[in-house]
Amino acid sequence: MSKYLVRKPPIIAYLSILFFVLSSNQAFAVDFVVGKIVGVSDGDTVTLLDDSNRERKIRLARIDAPEGGQAFGAKSKEALSKLCYGKRVKISISTKDCYGREVATIYDLAGKDINSEMVKIGFAWWYRKYAPEDSQLERIEREARENKYGLWKDKKPIPPWKWRRGERGGGELEALKGKLIGNRRSGLYFFSDCQGYYKISPKNRIFFDDESEALSSGFSKSRSCPK
Repeated sequence: MSKYLVRKPPIIAYLSILFFVLSSNQAFAVDFVVGKIVGVSDGDTVTLLDDSNRERKIRLARIDAPEGGQAFGAKSKEALSKLCYGKRVKISISTKDCYGREVATIYDLAGKDINSEMVKIGFAWWYRKYAPEDSQLERIEREARENKYGLWKDKKPIPPWKWRRGERGGGELEALKGKLIGNRRSGLYFFSDCQGYYKISPKNRIFFDDESEALSSGFSKSRSCPK
């Protein structure tokens, strides 16, 4: 027998290694909440009914969609509805915003990232402020812009974060010019050559991409418009 015996590691060493491995796996694990999308507020906000029957307001992370009063706002909401409304999904929650909404990435059960898909099809922006190093979203947005998908058909689309600050690009009247506008209060829609077009209060304005969208939303053409 050799006088140099191989000393076996003590049991505590094995336990330490096991603890390290388990801790590492836990650190990199992603917790998902599973449920069904039961409401779509706009192009970046949904309501999830989770499997414990709890309703959760979800703000899609890393993206920003046109507001309801903006051009393509209604189309953005419609696009998100087609992707997830009434469907079972899983979400990865990152934080809560100042409105108490859970900020999360939504995946369908096949693993598709719904947030990124909204940018890919041109109905949401890459939210640079909150995801400045997301090179994938940057690339997806660039491709959507180059191919003029969705909102990129507009010659000068205004980012929703600028819209919310009141920046309308070249003045309010210039921003309105050529847009089809509905008046929420009266239920009427106006072309730019209709009398009263520029007198609609900003809080009552809703923008439509075309006349068929205005009609399908329950609006009627103003009698002040030329025949």
